Amino acid sequence: MKKIFSLLAAVLFAGSMMAQTPQVTLDFTDVGWGFPESNTTTGDHTNGGYTISINATNAYKVMKSGGAITGLLYGKSGATIQLPAMTFDVSKIVVKGINGSSGKVTFNIFVGENEVSTQATSSLVDHEFPIAAESQAAGTIYTIKVTNANNAQISAIEFYEAVAGAPADPTFSVAEGVYMEAQNIELACETEGADIYYTLDGTTPSAESTLYSTPIALSSTTTIKAVAIKDNISSGIVSATYTFLEGFVGNGTEANPFTVADVYTLNNGLSGNYWVIGYIVGCAANGGALSTNDPVASNLALGDASTQTENILPVQLPSNSEIRTNLNIVDNPTMVGTQVKIYGSLEAYFSAPGVKTPSAYAIVPATAINNTADEVKAFKTIENGQLVIIKNGVRYDATGAVIR
Repeated sequence: MKKIFSLLAAVLFAGSMMAQTPQVTLDFTDVGWGFPESNTTTGDHTNGGYTISINATNAYKVMKSGGAITGLLYGKSGATIQLPAMTFDVSKIVVKGINGSSGKVTFNIFVGENEVSTQATSSLVDHEFPIAAESQAAGTIYTIKVTNANNAQISAIEFYEAVAGAPADPTFSVAEGVYMEAQNIELACETEGADIYYTLDGTTPSAESTLYSTPIALSSTTTIKAVAIKDNISSGIVSATYTFLEGFVGNGTEANPFTVADVYTLNNGLSGNYWVIGYIVGCAANGGALSTNDPVASNLALGDASTQTENILPVQLPSNSEIRTNLNIVDNPTMVGTQVKIYGSLEAYFSAPGVKTPSAYAIVPATAINNTADEVKAFKTIENGQLVIIKNGVRYDATGAVIR
């Protein structure tokens, strides 16, 4: 069984330097919390002597993957988790997310009705909330509140003790995420006179690491870890991972769209709208599986092959839109097996990487059929579970090859 929380009271020493580690970690992947598996709106949960109170404006429930608990889902705007009071002064609270979670939720730390940190927008999975100095005292009741119309997904919450004389944590000039172009990353520290040290190989930074002096140029996937040190006392260790598109089939443009496999590799880490290509294989079910229920008009499932059933890409079809009218397989059943390109936001959907709020699409014509000189409309049918396209008496498969 995983630990519910960890008391890391000992301060780590590197020579004469002190490094911060979380004093308490509430692990929401532990079954001891007793989170419900179906939607609930309010409840208190106790584990290992710590109690949290959840008030969800929409619902909250446990998240699972492959039968294992991955954390807690709750939302939406105004939903709160009241945290237990700590016996030490709290310098920051770190909220750890779930891989594959939405990149759109915003939240912050409150004491009563007052914000005591800086609102964060989920981009990858971990979010640091430095606590304002006047709100760090032991015994303070903190509340995490969702501040927009999205769900939050949390795997753990870490509490860091305020260390007397510790410099502020370093900050990064460029948010971690997925990028198509090289980036120059600047490091900074609010504490005057503090030196910043960093590593690029995954090791823990210390005064023996590289001293920061000029922007760090990155063009390949790298994690920067940094620490600020002043008067032999260190800040917390912060990190940011920058992922660059290496080894991808597409680049998200209309001319070279991402494949379904590309989008899974990106795992919701790329903000903005992009083109994706795939075969319509049906409708989506949770976890990137193909739905076995009757088709619905509200979504599509795309695959890199017309027979794909796992790790499919759920695509939202907005209501009252041309995209839904023309692509949904309830009204257009012969679209199954058709290859399409769709332009939309790469976001979690059905608890899997997906495409939401699409605004454009294009049907990819099968080459062999396109080369047919006349304008006779092709007829689509399913034979032995496979798409067959018949035009002018000639039978083609989903790729446009002639069936002989």
